[in-house]
Amino acid sequence: MKGQKQAPALERGLAIVDLIANARGPLGIAAIVRRSKIPKTSAVRLLAVLVRHGYLAKAGRSDYARGPRMNLAGIADRFLEHLLQAGPELLPGLSHELGNTVILLYWNGSDYQCIAKSAEPNSLAMQPVGNINNDIDAVPWGWLFMREFNDEQRARVLRRARCTATQRREIARQAAFYDAHGFTYDIKDEKRILRVAVPVLDGGRIRAALVMGRIAERADEHELERDASRLKRAAARLTGEGSTP
Repeated sequence: MKGQKQAPALERGLAIVDLIANARGPLGIAAIVRRSKIPKTSAVRLLAVLVRHGYLAKAGRSDYARGPRMNLAGIADRFLEHLLQAGPELLPGLSHELGNTVILLYWNGSDYQCIAKSAEPNSLAMQPVGNINNDIDAVPWGWLFMREFNDEQRARVLRRARCTATQRREIARQAAFYDAHGFTYDIKDEKRILRVAVPVLDGGRIRAALVMGRIAERADEHELERDASRLKRAAARLTGEGSTP
């Protein structure tokens, strides 16, 4: 009949997709049920289907985040569409200015993907476009993405990654450094690798990162600040106003 829902299961599934697409990081079952007003038994079945088809992804034992088919393919996320268009136009000039390789990483709350890259000769190769990963506990851009987690979510990530006390101290140090300087970095002395990451915001949320990689034997404070400032200016040009499907 007119005005009645013709496909209630589909509408409920889309409601969950819409909810998670606009959430500040992963959501647990209780939050999904409360916000969507979908019965828990139905929500559990729908979540299983959405995960199986890649529209959602499990984030820990009971949380759910945007899946690769929803975000990494550009579905229900205008900010990603913006990045896919603006990133390749911006990066060549930025990498030339820095004299080093630059990549743009998009984060869906669970996984990150390299969606644009501009490499410089004799610089660090960095990861290829299309590469997808969820390792956020030991890389500069991961430390940025962890800023969007609440304390419980952050603790769950650290437990899952089996971080040592030393690694946890480094993450805390990087959090404090980010608060003071607005970027994160790491240097691997044995490999002469330096990586600097700055956030790209969408509606005030960290949804992506600009990362520069270069070969270096040490982290010079003046050079770090100089490179980070250039990355920040470029990131500001990619800033979104808040994505809506």
